[in-house]
Parts: sequence; structure tokens; C-alpha cells
Amino acid sequence: MKKYPRIYSLSTVGIIHHQANDYIFHPFRTDFIGDSGSGKSIIADLLQLIFVGSSAFRSATIPVKDKREPDGLVLRSPGKSLDYGYAFVNIEIANGQFITVGAYLESTSKATRPFIVQAGLTIEQDEFAPMSKPLYAIDFQDGEYIIPLDEIIEYMEEKELVFKEWQRISYFHKVLYKNKILPLDLTDKDKALKDYAKIIQSFSRGKELDTTKSSSLLDFLFGQEKGKEFMNKYKSIAEEIEKNAIDYGKNNNEITLLIQKCFQVSDLYKMLIKKKEAEKTYRTCQYVFLLKDYNSNKKSLQKELYTFLQALEDLSGLHILVRHELEEAKKNRDQKELAYEEISDIYHEWRQKKNLLNSANKMIEQLKILPEDLAVYYEQYKIQKTDYIYYKHLKDKLVNSRIIDLFTNSGWKDGLAAGNGFYLKKIDELRNRLSQLHIVEQFHDINNPNSLIRWALSVQRNFTKEEESLIYHFQRYGMDKPNQPKPLDRYVCFPEKLLKNKNIKPDTEGFWINLGGVNEFVNYITKEQLCLNNDRETILQYFQSQVANIEQKKKAIEEELEQWNKLYDIVNSLDAPARSIEVYIHKPEIKTFQEIAVLNISPEQIQHSVKSLAEKDLIEQSEKKAKEELALRYEQFTQNKAIIETFPSLIQRISSLLNGISIKIEPYKADWNTLLLTQTIQAYKEDDYINADNKTEFSKDELTVLSTALSRCDELMQSVINLKNQKNHLNMIEAEYISLYTDLPSINSYSAVSKESVEEANKLHIQNNIAYINQYTNIVKDFIPNEQYKFETSHDFKELIANLLPDLFPEDMIIEEEVVDRIKKKLEDINEKNRELNNKKISKIQDLLTEVKRQIEAQWDEIRRINRFFASGRKKISGVYNMKLEKTESLQFPVSWLSQFKYKTSLENMEDIFEGSILNELNTQVSIREKIMKAFCEITNNYSKDITLEDLLNPNSYIELSLDMKNHFGRNNKGSTGQTYAAIALLCIARLSIIGNKNKAQEEGLRFMPIDEAEGLGSNFDLLSDIAEKYDYQILTFSINPLGKYSEQHVYILNRNLDAEEDVNYAPIEICSRNDIDPELAKFINLSDYGS
Repeated sequence: MKKYPRIYSLSTVGIIHHQANDYIFHPFRTDFIGDSGSGKSIIADLLQLIFVGSSAFRSATIPVKDKREPDGLVLRSPGKSLDYGYAFVNIEIANGQFITVGAYLESTSKATRPFIVQAGLTIEQDEFAPMSKPLYAIDFQDGEYIIPLDEIIEYMEEKELVFKEWQRISYFHKVLYKNKILPLDLTDKDKALKDYAKIIQSFSRGKELDTTKSSSLLDFLFGQEKGKEFMNKYKSIAEEIEKNAIDYGKNNNEITLLIQKCFQVSDLYKMLIKKKEAEKTYRTCQYVFLLKDYNSNKKSLQKELYTFLQALEDLSGLHILVRHELEEAKKNRDQKELAYEEISDIYHEWRQKKNLLNSANKMIEQLKILPEDLAVYYEQYKIQKTDYIYYKHLKDKLVNSRIIDLFTNSGWKDGLAAGNGFYLKKIDELRNRLSQLHIVEQFHDINNPNSLIRWALSVQRNFTKEEESLIYHFQRYGMDKPNQPKPLDRYVCFPEKLLKNKNIKPDTEGFWINLGGVNEFVNYITKEQLCLNNDRETILQYFQSQVANIEQKKKAIEEELEQWNKLYDIVNSLDAPARSIEVYIHKPEIKTFQEIAVLNISPEQIQHSVKSLAEKDLIEQSEKKAKEELALRYEQFTQNKAIIETFPSLIQRISSLLNGISIKIEPYKADWNTLLLTQTIQAYKEDDYINADNKTEFSKDELTVLSTALSRCDELMQSVINLKNQKNHLNMIEAEYISLYTDLPSINSYSAVSKESVEEANKLHIQNNIAYINQYTNIVKDFIPNEQYKFETSHDFKELIANLLPDLFPEDMIIEEEVVDRIKKKLEDINEKNRELNNKKISKIQDLLTEVKRQIEAQWDEIRRINRFFASGRKKISGVYNMKLEKTESLQFPVSWLSQFKYKTSLENMEDIFEGSILNELNTQVSIREKIMKAFCEITNNYSKDITLEDLLNPNSYIELSLDMKNHFGRNNKGSTGQTYAAIALLCIARLSIIGNKNKAQEEGLRFMPIDEAEGLGSNFDLLSDIAEKYDYQILTFSINPLGKYSEQHVYILNRNLDAEEDVNYAPIEICSRNDIDPELAKFINLSDYGS
């Protein structure tokens, strides 16, 4: 399982195929499964963009047409000129502590913008303040709206988070490296960034690295940058020299003649000079090296002593400060706590007011009114709502009772009083009608003795039309006297007498009858009324039907009476009947009333809201000020508490360290003070401590730094003794040098003297002395053999010249310097300018080819380190095969020619000039390119026309490289696809390890291995898993089908939405292990039965 820090999750917002998704990574292994085109490789691309940046980005997939660029990863919206998105990872730096690191992408730019989100402003000092929970895609959105970059800072501030983005990736890498997120420092060299990017790309695009080709391996390991760099240097050299080139002028005959006459002398003189120079060079190098080494050691020791003593002084100063700080902290403990509690109460009070103000602002924004209109708007709304309640209450009761039409057509349409009056009249009318029907019903009953019809039937005779009309007319009154008479009551006491009344006057439809001073109109019987002269059975049936009709009429009147009573009760049971009727009848617009949720509050609440709006500036300023004061007081309180808790043990550690060191260094103080004559130990700089934001952490860090500096005490004491011994030896060498050369050499003239160069100078001195004696002896033998006896013990140059060339050099006029000067003068006069130019040409070409050779050696060394990595630990492919980079020198490009070129073109080899070899060839060729190519051909005897100068200046040309997989029997294996990828992955890890050694790698940091087409690895996946675990990597696999058995890794299944025109996927399916189930979800699905 990957140690902290590790990638907790990857989130996307506005990214093709992934839209707004969150992928929680397993601490060790996470698998992405899906068909081609489902966006698997985009996961690897996004991780590369986040940590490497767009400048060195290369997609993990190989597109059919154009290469994938960062702007192509943004999900496009139809009709929009600019789309953008975010890709970010939550990095868990410790348990429950998160930092968000990501990249902002735009559809109109191939450049990405790196960013970090954290909990505090310490990011401005390149320090992390982790969050307690991670961010997800939803945190970069407001609903469906993706927060743009120019709004995200304020948006995150509302979440009390800090969003920091950089224009330059190097500053971003600096922060990540400083806080141990990146294992490498990618800010020092551009090549480190490119190499790191290439390794991540090779994990994902391993199939592009052809391990069977030397050129592919060399390009992966070393790239082409050095070859291009050397070629650019060559072009600069050629341009500089060829600008100043002049026509060569030579006088070969004169040079040849001079060489023939003076060859032996010149050669011997050269040897003499070389012998003397070699001796002086050796003694000078020896002295300069020893002096520089002594001065360097002395300076380093002085610096180290100063650092040590300054650290000791600083520790003492820190001891005083922390003791004083602890005393002050104890004194101020209650004061700090009380101040924090007081400002906390004040802040919470203003925060409540701010919350109320925010609610009020949202209310007026929703209502689209001005703050000063809120109170009036609320009152109008409450009146409308009350009217609507009245209307709704009345309508609901009418509808439920099904009497809404009765109410609409009643007298209540004119108001409550009019309606109630109408009701009373209507009730009286209905009751009277019912009473009349009751009476009529009684007298239509032929079985009723009081019925006039019954009497008529008992007479048993026929009646006239007028008699029948009278019987029907007075039937309603009956024949009995009412027991409780009231006005207008009547009864027929003598029916026969009534029928015999002849005082009848016909009129339209009836007649008038005189009832003793009162005339009463009587209608003739109608066709519907049965003639009383019919048979008895017919008459009986008729009156029975009449009684039934009367019953129906009574029932109808009773039902109507019930409806009116119900209507009356409904109206008069209302809380405000008059207002309810008025609203219902006269305010039809109330039907469209809509409730406003934000206004459904009490009058007291609305008063508070109005007041908050009126005091907006005061509330906002006071809340902000209180919040700042609270943060300050809290910081002071927590720091004070931390000081009280941690400083006692800190003081104890400091005291113990001071006492131990003081005792140890006491005997060496005098020597140390002598070395530090002009340097003064400074008092401890209290400002850094006083101005520290967190004195506890500052003190801990300061103690750690000072303890490290003071841990070198024993080493420094031994270094002082060593320096004394070195000084004594130097004094002896200095005395010998003065005796030979009078003046000591200037140390500033020898900047590149090393131990190796001293040894080489001594070796050259011995060689030159032997060569001079041999040549001297040969000249004597060849030219003056009879005088050999003179030179058996002496090898004096002047004596030889006097005997060899007495005419040219008289004995009393021989000056050693003139012998060669006279020879050289002729040569230099002829070709002085050409010589100067050639010296320059040759020197620059020598330097350039020397750099090429050094780079080749550096690449050899890197190959050796990679092989050591392969040989360490359990790294067998398929459990059987060991990996090794086999290096051989190129037959076509032997490295040795670079050294031979320098030797053969050296002006010290004067015979080259006389023999007309490479140096002369260089002097006669116009093109520098041709000079180098001709030199290569002559030295290597390789005249192939396919070789170019670019090849000669490319370090990769000199190495043949192969990646071998051998079993313990030494048998080679060509390797399957899975084995080859496993080998490539191992090569990537090895390469990253080597880069780390060169670029200040740290043990902690993110390491991840994106493996594409992982299902082809077979059993080698277990090897990669073991290596990833050993070297603290997280594994990400991408495959079409599931990879092996499930072992608690996270799995995401990606499915592209083929029905959509855009590059979008369906929501990914997530498969987690049992241990990763969310506790709340576990309760829901009853985890105790899970899997049973």
C-alpha cells in the first residue's frame, strides 16, 4: 500500500468522456476497464498534465490523425467560443489531511494552468495547510455551471479555502517539491522535467519503446538533446572562425629548407624546453595544488567553525528566548483565553446578524424589490393572503356542500346583511308553503272525516260544474273548527248550505260567490282535476295520486329548506363572514393569488429583516472585523497553549545539548579562535523568532537545524589537527621551490589544478627528461661521434650546440632561447596570422570533442547504475529472467578517435608540423566540417560516405545498447508482449531512480505507474506489483477486460454514450472492496449479511 503522500482521488469537470466525475483511488491499485474510445487513456493524460504541465506533455494514446493536445480534452458546448474544464487530484498527505492539486484547461489554448487548493494562506510562503476533507467535482460547479478561473478564487473563499494558480510551471513544481509531493526537483533543469515526463509517458506508451533497437533505447535513456547541443556549439565555432578566416600564405620551400637544417637542433631544444617546463610545471602544480588544497581546507574549516560556533551562539539565544516566552505564556494564559471567548461571543452575534442580512438580501433579490419597499410589500402580501384564505375557506365549504350556485344567486351577493335578510324571508316562504301543503294533504285524504271530498262522495249524487268547483276550492279548509285559530283561518261547517248558495256571478275561468258580504273568486275545475261524478274507484285513485304529489312537493320544499339552512350556517360560521363574502363576490382577481414562501414569516421576523437591510454596511463591516479579530485571538490563544505544552521539554533538550558541547570544545577554543581572527560571532537574531507566525513550530525547526549543525563537533576537532599537519608539509615544499625559481607562482594563474594533474605532471617530467637524454646522446653519436667522451656525464645544451654548429652559434654567443627563436622566427614570419587562427580553430575543436567524450563516459556511468538497480532485489521477468543493459562500443564510431584527435592536433607535437600529418591537413582545409571529417577518416581509417558530422557529435553514436533478459543458465529470452512491457516498466523505474540521484530526490513523494493494455502482462503483473510496492508506487491499470482476480483494488468500468454527439460517457460503474464500503451504506445494506 502506497505510503503518504498518495493520490486519494482524481476528479474531472468539463472533460471529454468524463464530464463531472470523481474517481476514488485505492491506496495501491486502481483499474479502469472499458472499450476503446471510452476515455481510459485520458486518465493517464490528465495525471501527466497535472504533474508535468503542458510544455512537456505527450498523450498516452496514439491518435489516428493529429496528436492529442490539452485543448482537445475540454468537452465542447455547441455555439460557445470558449469552453474550459478542471482536472485535479486530492493528495492525502496524512490520515484525513488533503491538498488539492490540479490543472485548468481551455478549449482555445494548448497551455494549462496549474493550481493548488488548501485551507490556509500559507501557500503564499510555499507551505501547505491541509484540508480536513477532499474536494470533488461538485465543488467546482454551481449546479450545472462550471465556475470559471476568474471566479474560482472568490468561490473557494466562500468555502473558507485558498485557491492558488501559477502562470509558470516551475514555481508550481517548486512548491510540490518543497512540500514533498514531488520526489524530484523539476525546477533546476529543463532536462529533468523532460526526462520525468518521458518516463511517465513510457509507462502508458510502453509499446512505442522498441527494446530490440539500440537507437530506441538510447533515445529513451539519453534523448537527442546533447547531440543537438554539441551541434549548435559546432555551428557557433564555425561561424566565429570562418568570419575571420583569411587566405593562407605559405612559403613551403623556405619552411622545408629551414626544417632540414635545424630539425635535430629544434627537436632537441624542444625536448630541453619541455624537460624544464615539465619539471617546473610539476613543481608548480605540486605547490599550487597543496596551497589551494590547504587554503580550501582552511576556508572550509573556517566556514564550518564559524557555522558551528554561530549555531552554538544561536542555540544559547534561542534558549533564553524560549524560557522567557514560556514565562510570558503562563502569565497570559487566562488573559488570552478570556480575550478569545469574548471576541468569539461578539463574532457569533454579528454572524447571526450577517446571516439574517443574507436572508434579507436573498428575499429582496427574489422579490425584485428595493430594500426600502420590503415592509410595505410584506403588509400588502399579508392582506392579500388573508383575503385569499377567506375566499378559499368559503369556496371550499360551498363546493364541498354543493351549494355554490345557490349562494351565487342568493341575496348574499349584496352583502352579509342583505343575504341574512333574504334568507329569513326565503325560510318563512318555504315554511308557509310547507304548512299549506300539509293542510291540503290532510283534506285530500278521502279517509279523513274532516275532508270535504269525503263528504261529497258520501252524498252519492252528481254535482254541477259550479258545485265541483266549490268543493275543490274549499277542500283546503276542512270541515272542523281549528283548535287554535289565527287570522284568515276558515272551515266549512255546512257544506250542503255552501253548495246551495245561488249568489254566484260567472267570470273568466271561474265565478264569484257571495259569502254574506264577502265575495270570493273560485276557479272552475280544470281538466286535470277529476270530475266527482265519476265512479268511486276512479275518484279514489285520483285523490291517492294527489296525496303522493303533495308528498313530493313537501319533500322538495324540505330539501330546499335544508339547503338554505346549510348555506346560512356556512356563511355565518366564517371567521369574517362579511369580508369573506365581499372578497368572494367583488374580488375575482384573488383567485390567482400565489403564496411567496419567503414572506411566510412573522411580522417580528420581517421587522428584523428590514432593520438588517437598513444597517447593511454596519453589519458587514462589523462581522468582517470581528471575524479577523477572532482569527487573531484564536491564533494567539492556540500558540500560547502550544508554548505551555511543548516548551518545557524543548528547554530541557536545549540545556542538555548546550552543556554537552561546552564541555567537549573547551580544550580547543584557543586554536579555533586563531582560525577565526577576523570573523565575529553574531548575537542571535531575535527578529526571526519574534516575527514567526507559529513560535512553537519555529522553535522546533530551529532546534532541529541547530542540532544538525552542532552534531559535527568531533569531526571539526579532527579537521583542525589535520590542517596543522598540512601546513607543515606545505612550508617544506615552498622552501624547495624558492631555492629553484626564486619567486613563488601566483595561485590565481592556476585555476584547474587537481591531484590527478599533479601526478600527470610528475609522470610527464620523468618522461621528458629521459627523452631529452636519449635524443642528446643520439645527436652526439650521429654528428660528433669522436667527441662522445665530452658528453658522457654532461648533457649541457649550449656545449652541444657549440660543438655541433660552431659557425652558426659561436660558443661565447650561445643563448638557449635564441637557438629555437631563430628557427621559429622564419616560420612565424611566414605564417604568423595563419598560426594564430589555426591555434584557435584547433583548440575549440579539441574542447568540443572533449565534451563529447565526457558525455559518452557519463552515459556509460548511467548504464552501469541502471544495471546495478536491475541486479538489486527481486526483479525477475516472469519469475525467471534477469534484466541487463548490454553496452558495447560502436565499431563504426570508436571513442578512442576523440582522444587521438586531441593528441595529434596538439601544437606541442612539433613533428606533426614537419611531417605534414593531421595538423597540417587541418591548416590547409578551408571548411571546419571537412577538417573534422578528414581527421576522423585518417584516425579511424573509416571513409564511409554515410557518416555525417551530426553523427560524430552525437554521444549516442558511440554506444551500441541492448536490453537482455536471461535466465540463470545465461539463455536469452526475446520476450512476449507482457514480458517486454514489464521490462520497460522496470527500465522506467530505474531511469526515475537515476534521475532522482542527480536531481536531489527525496524518499517521500508521489509515485504512480499508469499501465496501459495491462491485461497483456500476464504473470509479470505480479512482478510489477511487487516492485511498485517496494518502491512505493500506486498502480493504475487500463484494459478492455478485467485484469486477473479481484484483490480489493478499486475498479471503474467506463462506457461511452454512443447515442450522444458529444464525447460523453455514461456514469462510470464503481466496484470497491468490502473494506471500502461507506459506513452509512453498510448500515443500509446490512453489512453483517453482506456476501452471504
